[in-house]
Amino acid sequence: MIFRKTKNTRVRFERYGGFVYILNGTNQSKTKITDENEAFLFWLAVNGKPQSLNDKIQEWIAKGYLEAVGPVLLREANKNLFFERSREDKFHPKPKIVLDKLEQYSSSVGLNIAIDERMFFEKEFIGKPADYTATPLLATLGITSLCNFKCRYCGNDSGRRGKEELSLKEIFGLLRELGNLQILKLTLTGGEPLLKERFFEILRFAAERIPRVTVTSNGSLIDKKISQRLKKEGVSALKISIDGTEDFHDKNRGYKGAYQKALQAIRYLTAEGIEVRVQSTLMRENTGSIVELMPVLSGLGARVHSIVPVSPIGRARPQRLRRSVGGQASGDLMLSPKEYKDYVLGVNRAAKEINSKTVFEIRPVFGLDFKNNLEVLSTKYKCEALKTTFEITPTGKVVPCSFFPMEMGDIRISGLQDIWVSDRAHQIRRVFDDKLLEGKCRDCQIRKECGGGCPANSYAIYKKHHLGDVYCWK
Repeated sequence: MIFRKTKNTRVRFERYGGFVYILNGTNQSKTKITDENEAFLFWLAVNGKPQSLNDKIQEWIAKGYLEAVGPVLLREANKNLFFERSREDKFHPKPKIVLDKLEQYSSSVGLNIAIDERMFFEKEFIGKPADYTATPLLATLGITSLCNFKCRYCGNDSGRRGKEELSLKEIFGLLRELGNLQILKLTLTGGEPLLKERFFEILRFAAERIPRVTVTSNGSLIDKKISQRLKKEGVSALKISIDGTEDFHDKNRGYKGAYQKALQAIRYLTAEGIEVRVQSTLMRENTGSIVELMPVLSGLGARVHSIVPVSPIGRARPQRLRRSVGGQASGDLMLSPKEYKDYVLGVNRAAKEINSKTVFEIRPVFGLDFKNNLEVLSTKYKCEALKTTFEITPTGKVVPCSFFPMEMGDIRISGLQDIWVSDRAHQIRRVFDDKLLEGKCRDCQIRKECGGGCPANSYAIYKKHHLGDVYCWK
């Protein structure tokens, strides 16, 4: 795995494809290399010759030429460009075409091309292709548990500052380590991260080392001055949480004026050209309220509005949800599977009618993906926890994600890379193996595409990881 960069391009070549970031103001995109010419041109782009190819690459991305699956692995060593067969090779005839084309091109620019038929990690994984990246692509770092809100459903149960929170020295050390691991995106979260002392120093330090840095916030502390500082220190995007219209949002957050402060924050941020992504947590009480919020966010220029069903963790844990014997939600927060199905379809229709530049999306269940006019079976839905991403809690514990707090290590004891490839990490990855699914998931025709949904939700309700997502209506 290597990482190359120029002023406008960040490229990370992985064993099953190349991940590419093209940086153009706030428009940043990640894609994978697929076309026979693209692999060669990307290599030229990150090596700076010729310069005009950067424009060509951005044109290809704008036209949607780059597909999702990368059949070629690229890595560079001793000024040679190496191409290795992907684990997807048996499904894709392109690698042979790519290699032939690149050999033809190589003589004109003086490259030495070496073809290696073996998997890059063949020996380490006993002939089997690895199912996770050599180092993480994405990471989430909780920098504090301190929060000025008291949300009813908070999965982190945030509020007061934890006694064992990471020190500033430890946070800066982590950011340096994440930069050395060459991750492509970092999310700084909390609690409310803006309450962390020396927050802007943390943000700047992260942005200097990582291509894309996003901050989650409730928006209550963001004014014009803060927005300008966020821009100055290199933030890529803000994720603001709004759970519906004013009355519901303020009540749910335990903070009078929370709604208006969040909307004003969006205005300040968009005025600075900062990308804003809004997330709404779906509960039984706010189904209509979220739909009313959609055109409001569109008018404010939010880039994305995501609707995510509440997870039964933290303050929304099962003890507060009163489940019936049949597994249907009867508590005050979670929708039943049928209610969720109807809601997904309804939101999809509402998004089509709004006709705005804001992308409205609602989290899929068993691989069904709804994005504006799209309704497709997505083979990419499988959870990426511990495959490409992980999370570090404010106390330094490394977990698959905030919904799945099964500890795989402690940064005060081990380095991140050692944790990523540890026996404990491999053990936890087994939780995501679709071969272990039970109940209705075991014989489901789309088991491999779905992977059983969220194993954390399954465990929270059924005390087993492999019984399927609690929102699945199949």
